Amino acid sequence: MKVKSLAVSIITLSIASCQSNEIELSAQEKEAVSRLNWVENLELKEVFMAAKAAGDFRLYKKSSRGGGLIGVPQELQSKAIQLCGSKTIQGLSDVRYGEVHKQLAKKANRFAEDYNKLMLSVCLETKS
Repeated sequence: MKVKSLAVSIITLSIASCQSNEIELSAQEKEAVSRLNWVENLELKEVFMAAKAAGDFRLYKKSSRGGGLIGVPQELQSKAIQLCGSKTIQGLSDVRYGEVHKQLAKKANRFAEDYNKLMLSVCLETKS
């Protein structure tokens, strides 16, 4: 009987500790995270191929201070904007609201950087 009681106690403690590890987000962070949730299920190749097929060569730029193209070398910025155009990355700003938002922002930045590298070469090849 003591073994059964001990097993039940261990299972209960395990479940309780798992539940307490859940992250509680502030209202600000929930709002910020909701604006970047789109990046979670994103496939770079699919987005790139759809834009290329539509003739949309626009590159992602920062929506924050500076506003430069993400991942594009400084010396190519003006030429890339002139030839390819630009668009802001949805939900990304220079403010981070907690760890979850920070991780999503990093993922969105990586996506934009990888996308821009692919699209810049296609754009320059097509429009130069």
